[in-house]
Amino acid sequence: NDVVELDNLKIIEKPLIFWYAFNKPKNYITSRFDPENRPTIMEFFDKNTYIFPVGRLDFKTTGLILITNDGKICN
Repeated sequence: NDVVELDNLKIIEKPLIFWYAFNKPKNYITSRFDPENRPTIMEFFDKNTYIFPVGRLDFKTTGLILITNDGKICN
């Protein structure tokens, strides 16, 4: 329920392409699905939005990872 403003004007529309800087917690996998049923970072995002992590961090690693809905840039 965050409100985003620019020059005192509320931004209502979501941009077509978005990026998140995400601090990946320890013991989460960086892919959308895991055959071993480990928790994934996708649990932190809207289930109806198709997003891509840019790169990978190991399961037991914490750190910054970029998340986007721009599949072209990820490939």
